Amino acid sequence: MTCAPISTPTSSPTSTPTQAPTTPTILISNDFSPVGKYINTTEGTISFFRQNSQNVSSTDEDGNPRWSVQLDALQGVLTSHSFALDSEGDVIVVGEAIGTNEGNGFVSKLDFATGAEIWTHEFDTSITDFVQTGFVGTSDEIFVAGTVTTTLPDTGMVTRLSSAGNVQWSSTFKADSAIATVNSLRCVKLAASGSGVVVACYGADSSDGRIVTVLAKYTGGGDEVFVSTDYL
Repeated sequence: MTCAPISTPTSSPTSTPTQAPTTPTILISNDFSPVGKYINTTEGTISFFRQNSQNVSSTDEDGNPRWSVQLDALQGVLTSHSFALDSEGDVIVVGEAIGTNEGNGFVSKLDFATGAEIWTHEFDTSITDFVQTGFVGTSDEIFVAGTVTTTLPDTGMVTRLSSAGNVQWSSTFKADSAIATVNSLRCVKLAASGSGVVVACYGADSSDGRIVTVLAKYTGGGDEVFVSTDYL
């Protein structure tokens, strides 16, 4: 499916002109259907298509192609879940590459003007992990969240990377087994909370299929503040 770029509303003659953003523009999606993702900027539109493709493409505001590149550092069928722009305007993409037997979560940084791959961080290739959401911090640090599914029940994951793609800390968590055993865990929202982060996830109780929510909070240094488990 090809999605048309999102149009930018036209200002009325008497309105104040729109200023270019001075903070990172972030789009986080919990839509897992195979559709395109978009970031609209003052310079153009970034689109990332998830259908059996390793391509990241950029168009101008009229939908004309600017560039299309492959993430050569990754092997397998690419699935993207989130886009972000850092303060320099570079594109941050998170998702996973699905190979023959496993999936490997990744974070990639691309040059906005050319699409050139600046760096790609691929998570532990010995396990199956997925990066599902994230955001760029005020100092261009990158926070991502996802799940590890090598063994059941699934494990949640929160990781902080530097602007150069180096892991600064990574923490994992599980649903409270006294309440529910959760399989197919999905982390759909990660947000700043003071100097730390909060991640929201959900999954199905393996015993009866009821939806279970898992909320976890971490300090800016990666220390666990709490993990809360409850039924929806």
